[in-house]
Amino acid sequence: MTQTLGRHLLLELYDCPALLLDDVAQVEAQLRAAANHIGASIVGVMFHHFAPYGVSGVVVIEESHLTIHTWPEWGFASIDIFTCGDSIDPWQAYLFLKEKLGAAHGSAMEMRRGEKRLLNRQDYFPTQNAQIATAPLLQSWLTERDETFALSLKRLSAPLFQAQSHYQKIEIYQTQAYGKALLLDAKLVLTEKDEAAYHEMLVHLPFFQFQFSNFDKHPNPETPLTLQKVLILGGGEGGILRQAIRHQHLQVIDLVEIDEMVGQASRQYLDFLAPAWRDSRVRVHHTNATDFLAHTPPESYDAILIDATDSKRLLPFEKAHYAHIKSLLRKGGFVVMPTHSPYIEPQVLQNQYRNLQDFWDKNELLPYLAHIPTFPSGMCSFIVAGLKRKESLSHMEKKEIQFFSEKEKLFYYNAELHTAAFALPNFVARLL
Repeated sequence: MTQTLGRHLLLELYDCPALLLDDVAQVEAQLRAAANHIGASIVGVMFHHFAPYGVSGVVVIEESHLTIHTWPEWGFASIDIFTCGDSIDPWQAYLFLKEKLGAAHGSAMEMRRGEKRLLNRQDYFPTQNAQIATAPLLQSWLTERDETFALSLKRLSAPLFQAQSHYQKIEIYQTQAYGKALLLDAKLVLTEKDEAAYHEMLVHLPFFQFQFSNFDKHPNPETPLTLQKVLILGGGEGGILRQAIRHQHLQVIDLVEIDEMVGQASRQYLDFLAPAWRDSRVRVHHTNATDFLAHTPPESYDAILIDATDSKRLLPFEKAHYAHIKSLLRKGGFVVMPTHSPYIEPQVLQNQYRNLQDFWDKNELLPYLAHIPTFPSGMCSFIVAGLKRKESLSHMEKKEIQFFSEKEKLFYYNAELHTAAFALPNFVARLL
């Protein structure tokens, strides 16, 4: 056998059902496992998910490296395995990956690297200043994507939590710039760094708007109406709960989340949301939201908050449901929901606004905006139905919000933002 510096195996795997999931974490895990299977020593990894689909990655080993690129739409993967010397057998990696990816068939071709009879060894001595250092592990990219856009966050490790519940795939990662991140069915739900902006605006703005809008309606103006019973649909990770429990006048906070595993994972891995689960006023119901609403008596709540960071999760709440939702509200009550990015999905805001118009007067529909870096386009819209807008807050009202914001050490919401959030850019106003 001709002596060489190493071996190069080119692999092609066809009809791989595992690739249809288009899961970067799974592809990385299998390539890591292949390296371990042949006794290679992993030095670092780098994987990237392309929009709309496809994964490329490299596992750097002391003996050289393994690379992969996938075409999930064809169930196809192209893999290269480079090794130095003859200490490990790349053919074992081929057989391992063919089995683990479920390939119906594959092909492989081996090339020898650097035939020694053609090489002329040079005298090589590292400089005296050269330092031997262990390279840090290369980070992988965590990517949310659809047919029109992609958002990538650099993650620092394998998933902190990854499981398939009865309803969805749940993943939690540690990212470099945004702390911990929660994904449901590969859709980014929140990150530790900016989730508070979304949840504060979904809770505190309508809560204070309720208080100020109903001040003159109360028989005793010195004791304005306060929220007592609140229903939250979705939000099973606890982000919206963490904001709601800051309002001490609430007596009951019902949360309806069908997937119990979301809360379990949150309590274990999303420690910044931990206060949400310790409040005695919180009652969690693991059931379908529409079923829960169907069995709820009229005029049960002062507010209903729909937490749906993925627009598809708003679909169950269509026009036919809003009449029933309104019947569950006490006099002066409201419903609030995110309506997503008016840049990326303008039809969501437009359709929900039109649906709500059949049940509330136009002057009781208040669209507003917040800016959240990891949401599509960075802009998120909301609608609160059942409250009227105040063109400007009084000095006392601003003071009350500011006191609350400072006392609770809020991340985003304050008195100036309360008013400014209702100012809509022209292109958003035209949607309505």
